[in-house]
Order: sequence, then structure tokens, then C-alpha cells
Amino acid sequence: MAPRALRDCAPSALSAVLGRPLNFTVRLLVKRLLLLGAVVTFVASVNAEPPPRLPFESVDWPASLKHEPSKGVTLGALRVTFETTTLSEVHKAASTGAIAHGGKGGDSMSWLCYSIPRSDGVDRVWFISHGEMGGPERSVTAFAATRLENVPVSAECPALPAKLQPLTLDRHIWLGNSDAQLHRYLGSPSHEGASWRAYKFQTKVKGNCEGGFDMLNWLFTKSAQGHVTSLYAGQVTSC
Repeated sequence: MAPRALRDCAPSALSAVLGRPLNFTVRLLVKRLLLLGAVVTFVASVNAEPPPRLPFESVDWPASLKHEPSKGVTLGALRVTFETTTLSEVHKAASTGAIAHGGKGGDSMSWLCYSIPRSDGVDRVWFISHGEMGGPERSVTAFAATRLENVPVSAECPALPAKLQPLTLDRHIWLGNSDAQLHRYLGSPSHEGASWRAYKFQTKVKGNCEGGFDMLNWLFTKSAQGHVTSLYAGQVTSC
């Protein structure tokens, strides 16, 4: 199945972006996604634990990677591919949890939250579908994970079944990786800020759009004491 943007973008929509700088639509979309996390925190239902906010206010730095940092997430035998696998498919495989929603219309997101118990806390993970790019089928457009100490499994984020473990991004990227491992897997980051690193890949994808579609794939990682403690990965494709 093709990403939703490639399925739904009509040629008539091109008139809105013709003459604008390359990647204007993708930059505008990501700016909205960066702002969305703060909005959802306040409008999500009381019984939902929303995903963490994206760590950067802008992603205008050059895309330096030559390949996608991760095209999705692997959960045991289940493969979740960005812009293809839906939240409903993840929920069906897990047989637990509930799809939560926050925001309105295109400026909204839906998500599933799970916990992976550890001896000293949990790894909290979110499968996220942004309202505009995830479409009515709520395709997964992003994934977030963070390692929390002295935090239990919660009703809002139930334990992920053992059959869907272990979790990993492509190239065995996961929480607990050393910074040296991350550098070996991905090379130098596209941008660094505070304790976060950003890995950004951008390319053109063939399709019914003038000059092709813009595809942006990213991975943000946060480290403490030389090891990854949080990550946020995703992909959006736009005409």
C-alpha cells in the first residue's frame, strides 16, 4: 500500500504550491507537527497519556543522511511501517490498549500507548498517527519511546504483550544504545541541540505530483550518560 499522501494528492492541489521553494509543503507540515504536541497535551482526554512533544521548534537544518534512519518499528514478528501500517492493525496485534485522540481535524493526532516493564521502571512507547497525514485509516506516521525510572505500567499505557517484543527501529536502534553505537549505525547527526541529536533524510518520491513527492524521514534521540534514553522517529510524504 502506498503512503496516504501518494494515494490522495490530486493534481489540482499543485496550484497551491507551484512556484514555492522546494520542500515548502514538507517544511510547513513538520512545523505544524512540532506545534501539535503542545496542543494535544491540553486537549487529550483525561484518561489518555499523550506522546511527548518533539524536542525542536524547527527542522530547517539540511538533511545530511543518505538513507532513512528508520522506515518503521519491529515488534517481535510484527513490522510497523511508517505511512503504511495503521493504528488499528497495531491494536489488533496487541489485543490490548485503546486508541486515544487529541486535537481537531488536520491539527490532531491519534495514538496507542504501551509500556515495557523493566526492573527499575518501564520503557513507554507510542505509535502515532497525525490527523492530516495519517488519514481516516490512521496510518502510523511517527513513533516515540522513552525510558522512565520508578514508573509503573498504567491503565492508559498497558504492558505490551511478550509476543510483540523485543522492539527495535531499523539497524537495531533502541533505548539503551550507546552514543558510540548510534554513531556507528548512522554517522554524524544532521543537527544537535542540548542533549538531543537529529538525523534527517529527505528525498523525492515518484508520483502524481509536479516534480515528485517530498518525503521526509527523521529520528531524534536524547542521551544521558552516553546512552539513548528517548527517541522520536517518523516519516511524512507530501505533494
